Amino acid sequence: MGESGKAIKANILLIDYEETHRSIYTSFLRYAGYAVTAAPDGIEGLSLFKKGSYDLVLCALEMPYLSGVEVARAIKTFCMGKGRKVPFIMVASRTHEVTQEEMRKTGIDTVFFKPLRLDHLSESINGLISARR
Repeated sequence: MGESGKAIKANILLIDYEETHRSIYTSFLRYAGYAVTAAPDGIEGLSLFKKGSYDLVLCALEMPYLSGVEVARAIKTFCMGKGRKVPFIMVASRTHEVTQEEMRKTGIDTVFFKPLRLDHLSESINGLISARR
């Protein structure tokens, strides 16, 4: 149960270098009924992922230290060793492209471009989580 007494829909790991984005996405996702753990970069995000139990990862593409693609690849490799798949949503600026081949190789399910439409994000999250159950 969440703080409001409602059942939690899913546990989401949010990885984004920009504090404003982390704050907006976290507030929106919590309001929508999700539990959210946020990390400011890929290194901390991977550490949290390996220690926790997440139903979905929402990750920025452009970050220092590890890019979102590198994070996706590491999570896919880690999950393969555990025999599971965790849905992965990438958020990128319109100046960057993530190819279908790159998505397939790294386990990225969906790419959203900034500015992000939160209603579309919510629909995608619901669909990916429902498909796992």
